[in-house]
Amino acid sequence: MKTNFRNLFLSILTVLLAIGISGCEKIKEAAEFDLYYNVPEAEITVDSTILEFTGNDTMMLQQSMVISFDSIKKKHDFDKVKSAKFDYIRLEVKSPPHANLNWINYLRATISAEGLDETEVGVYNGDNGSKPTIDLELTDTSVLPFILKERIILRLYVRASPPLPAPEVTLNLVSRIRITIQPI
Repeated sequence: MKTNFRNLFLSILTVLLAIGISGCEKIKEAAEFDLYYNVPEAEITVDSTILEFTGNDTMMLQQSMVISFDSIKKKHDFDKVKSAKFDYIRLEVKSPPHANLNWINYLRATISAEGLDETEVGVYNGDNGSKPTIDLELTDTSVLPFILKERIILRLYVRASPPLPAPEVTLNLVSRIRITIQPI
């Protein structure tokens, strides 16, 4: 009789603990919120002397930048950051006004920082028709270790086919990082 009561008590206790633990996770998830950081835009001027039309990757952009998260650090403890990932990476035509990006066959965006390897964060493989923008498909890469460094480097590699829509094309690289905070 005592053994049955003891087993019943242990079973009930196990169920209550399981419910309590899963409830804590749900509370943590409910308390989460996202902060968005717009990465400074990068302007790229392209002409046919810059691009190699060989089918190999050509570095189209290398931008070193300081991303200051001091205000976020003051407001939120970085130990409570659940994740930081790119929300989007977009290449847009700035000029000439009616140019498109159908000459781009492939794009690859990477991030690096001192002491960290260059890591792919987005890629474009395909045909966007005659649109003036390309949205890269994002990898599931945490960029938290990078943004905690003093300086990051964004690189954009391209494979292109001639001709360019104009002798000179100006592009903007626009991106945003989503930082998920879990305060509890």
